[in-house]
Amino acid sequence: MTADGSVIKEPCILFTISGAVSTTGSVGVLYNAQSAKTGKEIADLKALANEHRQLQFGPRGILCDSGLYVDMGSNGIEMLIVFDPIYDPQVLV
Repeated sequence: MTADGSVIKEPCILFTISGAVSTTGSVGVLYNAQSAKTGKEIADLKALANEHRQLQFGPRGILCDSGLYVDMGSNGIEMLIVFDPIYDPQVLV
């Protein structure tokens, strides 16, 4: 992602986020939500100037039952989000 927006509007399992900044600050904030800042904040990825940061959520990942939304920081260049959509509603029971 290079701009604010919805990543997925369905439930998913989040595994990894990574990103880079041009100057020290926030790469971006990731929310368990379908739209801007309506859900629970999952992570605020920060990095030093011209550095790459990565955050992994273990081999099983974390459940994001409302989807994923990213709010790119003003210094963020790009953010990579690794997730797996959940197509079977029974998984959430």
